[in-house]
Amino acid sequence: MLFRSVLAPKDGEVAVVTGVATALVAKVKAGDLLKAVTAVLGGGGGGKPEMAQGKGKDGSKLAEATAAAIAALRAAGLRS
Repeated sequence: MLFRSVLAPKDGEVAVVTGVATALVAKVKAGDLLKAVTAVLGGGGGGKPEMAQGKGKDGSKLAEATAAAIAALRAAGLRS
């Protein structure tokens, strides 16, 4: 697995964890993916280039948050 994002909704909030393989950190950092996702969910977080975690406050926007993660990967040239 080269990258992974986990969105776990609970009680209206969403826990978010992103991970990026060391080989891809030059193209996209886990924190960049996290920021793209949590911006949509109304939250934030942080971490290291390989792994980041945070929380969003609006669990109703999971589909939009997933689309934001895909857009960030496309912008990094990692997804067509």
